[in-house]
Amino acid sequence: MTTDALYQKAADAVERQNYDYAIELLYQLICQDSTNVKARQTLWLAEKRKFSDHAPSKMKAFFEGLGPWLSSMMHSVMGKPLKIMEDCERYLMGNPFSAPMRNKLAQSAYEAQDIETAIAAYESAREVDPKNVSALRQLGRLYKEKVEENHRREDLQLAMERFEELLHIRPTDHEAKSTVQMLAAQRAIEDGGWQEADSSRELVRDEKGQAELQEQERIVRTEDDVDREIDRLETAIAENPGRSNLYVRRGDLLLQKKRFKSAEESFQKAYEMEPTNTFHRARLGDVKIEFMRARIVQMEEKLAQTPDDAALKGPIDDARKKLGEFMVREYRQCVHDQPTNMEVHHRLGQLLYEREDFDGAMQMFQKSVADPRYRLSANHMLGKCLVAKAMYDRAVSMFNRAVDNVVVMNQFVKAVYYDLGETLERIGNYKGAEQAYGKIYDADVGFRDISQKMEAVYRKVREND
Repeated sequence: MTTDALYQKAADAVERQNYDYAIELLYQLICQDSTNVKARQTLWLAEKRKFSDHAPSKMKAFFEGLGPWLSSMMHSVMGKPLKIMEDCERYLMGNPFSAPMRNKLAQSAYEAQDIETAIAAYESAREVDPKNVSALRQLGRLYKEKVEENHRREDLQLAMERFEELLHIRPTDHEAKSTVQMLAAQRAIEDGGWQEADSSRELVRDEKGQAELQEQERIVRTEDDVDREIDRLETAIAENPGRSNLYVRRGDLLLQKKRFKSAEESFQKAYEMEPTNTFHRARLGDVKIEFMRARIVQMEEKLAQTPDDAALKGPIDDARKKLGEFMVREYRQCVHDQPTNMEVHHRLGQLLYEREDFDGAMQMFQKSVADPRYRLSANHMLGKCLVAKAMYDRAVSMFNRAVDNVVVMNQFVKAVYYDLGETLERIGNYKGAEQAYGKIYDADVGFRDISQKMEAVYRKVREND
């Protein structure tokens, strides 16, 4: 029976209220096709309807879920996210109102690089428990990732909504607050998203209960549009000088136009108004970084016009060195200010790796690896650090951990297999190198120099045999 036919049969069973049969069919279906989000959502619907009138007792739910729970713990140790997902689904069959288990299902889906299933599972956890902080945070992050990839207005709005829901529960959450402000500025720049939801207005209302500023939707696409929005913000600030988010938005637009001094002054004003807001302090650092980068670009352009001018090369090298040193100091401060923000830990790790501070980099990656967003990349970078320290066996183990149970052969995964193959070559394990390179070769023969790599180890393996 095809998956479509199996799903239709299960959907019909749900309509007939034959929930046990529907659940059995749908579980079979998601085991066959773990990425079938529609089947999972229908499975969750059947489970909730089954227990809508008689939720299982805590004692019954505990004993029925004990087996799947223990199995999920075992598979967690083994690093098998797809198996964990199956365990979670079996647990939810007896207790569909368990938000923690839905969180675990979502996290495992993310680790398996199944983003759509992860989002659907976190959304279901949010429905079960509207105050599920972990689900709201991860949803905000996942929708934000989709915005960065696809630039869809719908994803941007969903990211803002989930972080705003988080702020209602934790009003001082710096990540949620800073991300809402950043997304609001992005929406203003990209498509005029100036009409904020009530929850956003609550976010920027000061303690004295100032009247909220009613803003009309604007389109901000061209340079002239940006200039008009800056003028609008100047007027809005004059009328409502106590709203820090107006200074942040103005700073973002000024930075976009490379008016660095004015952008710095705008962010500084916001920081003075909210000195505990680490996002504002970080934006001051961002201005300096962008200014230093712009200066380097100008110097490089000048060098390109006169490539034989050796006198220009020294200042460029010095400027790059100063930029690197400043970025390390800045991200160290961000790590101090935002100890739970794994994004800044991961970025600092990358900067330290570039400066060949491999022990310092490993400390950062050992923290960011706990975040599902950076699990693959952090393990990859840990492996690269170990290679740099000539600890090749441990590096191989780390590279294998990075790609364990991946289901999508994307560019990041190919890079890990490439480094794994090179490390295995270095220690003379040509058969292992052939297997690693073969993963890439079978999927993308044009990746880097994989064709030559594959041919070389292929011959060595046969010669040794």
